[in-house]
Amino acid sequence: MAFAWVQRDYVMLELGKNKIEVAENELFPSVQGADVTDAEQSYDVQHRVDQPFAWCWTVISIPLFLSSFCLICGGAYYIYECLQYHAFDEVFWSFLLLVIGILFGLAAAFFFDKGSAAWSGKLVCFTVRPEGIRFGKYWTGSLLGRLTREWSDIHSIECTSTISPADVAKWRLPPGSSLIIDFKSGGSALLEIDRMRRQEVEALFLSVERKTGQSVLSKKALLLERGLMAVDNAIPSSYTSIWTDALDSQFAATSFEPLRTTATLQNGLYEVRMQLASGGLSAVYLAQAKKEKVILKESVLPLDTDERTLKKAKELFEREGRLLARLSHPQIAKVMDFFVEDGRDYIVLQYIPGESLRQRIRSAAAPSQMEITHWALQIAEIITYLHELEPPVIHRDLTPDNLLIREDGTVMLIDFGVSNEFVSRATGTLVGKQAFIPPEQFRGKSEPKSDVYAFGATLHFLLTGEDPEPLAVSNPSNVNGAIPVILNQLVAACTDMNPSNRPSANELAVQCRKIYDAMGAAVDD
Repeated sequence: MAFAWVQRDYVMLELGKNKIEVAENELFPSVQGADVTDAEQSYDVQHRVDQPFAWCWTVISIPLFLSSFCLICGGAYYIYECLQYHAFDEVFWSFLLLVIGILFGLAAAFFFDKGSAAWSGKLVCFTVRPEGIRFGKYWTGSLLGRLTREWSDIHSIECTSTISPADVAKWRLPPGSSLIIDFKSGGSALLEIDRMRRQEVEALFLSVERKTGQSVLSKKALLLERGLMAVDNAIPSSYTSIWTDALDSQFAATSFEPLRTTATLQNGLYEVRMQLASGGLSAVYLAQAKKEKVILKESVLPLDTDERTLKKAKELFEREGRLLARLSHPQIAKVMDFFVEDGRDYIVLQYIPGESLRQRIRSAAAPSQMEITHWALQIAEIITYLHELEPPVIHRDLTPDNLLIREDGTVMLIDFGVSNEFVSRATGTLVGKQAFIPPEQFRGKSEPKSDVYAFGATLHFLLTGEDPEPLAVSNPSNVNGAIPVILNQLVAACTDMNPSNRPSANELAVQCRKIYDAMGAAVDD
């Protein structure tokens, strides 16, 4: 795409044509796990910017090419003739004709390169430094004479297009996709990212992340940054639904500030690679622990929480963290660690790539009722395992978003509501998706059958593709009349408002097994 304008309030950095004079491992040290120093963060970037009437050079190059071709061919022919007839006195002029043809060819190549759409523009340079960006004299007018801009001068970064993780993975961006960087002291920087290389855009986001944080990023810009980090950390595009669905909550008014990319915890044991989700007073990150990726759940209580409540919440978190760390089930993400640092509580979970059940239901290929019943059986067996422990473990946050489906059809439980629960008890504010929360949990009285209610609400979503009505008995057949009566009855029994009327986890697993076997037998017949 060609464009030929530079407005007074915009700085156009065509990084897609940059020539970076550093090795890749020096340019992206944090991504590869190396220590980052100020010297490594300072590097020069050369790039070209469009200039008006660049196409004129291409027009000029055409007759030069033709003239060069004729002169070279003519010179070569006359040299051959001179040698053939021993007219050595004419050889000089033949060589001169040949040299002129070569010079015309070089000039034609120069003008064609200068005017072609892919390389049009003049070469300019700017320097990325630890304290900011030093621009070349080319930007004197658009930057109002202030060629050095500090990172703290960045007011906001807006992305003009909504760029999905799939677009980022293939780096096929909508035409005209741009980043607009507004500076507090005046002026803006326009970066046409559809003309950049992915690695260069990622380098820019890493610098912004280290120096300013995510607070300057708009929703669309943050989506792009997370997509870049997901590609860099080899996260399957299907897994990104866990955090793309949670973007709205991140922009709600809150004093909670998530950790920055490359932040470290526990004396460097865990390094934050990217934020997956953030909302309220909690966040979820992808982190690197030695040679494996992990999921890091972070929760924090408000600063005005009284000391007694704060102490109680900490005790609850640590007690439940120790309990969850002892879980051992092939379909439950293992709790690998839990700790408190800088007044924030963290749970480290096993990283399991896959597709959330919510995303699977919303995909183009809708699953069969037989397949859904198989998932329900697996979920019921997971709940049974938790409830049969001593003491029983109540999940408290069972939703289609916390259940992944792997390629082999195995359902995995990837998250626990322990951090949400202790924040809820301490603040009186319930955290979670209301459509899947039983009435007793709203009153702070969770029990094992609370997970059964969440199971019924989840099954309602799997069968209908719609979240159930909160605080109500669910009947999926009211949404889809093709749902078998036996499945509708199961959902209704699980979502009964009275916990004593709901089946236990073990009874639920038995019923799911009978339904699955009966449906399998019907298919065989």
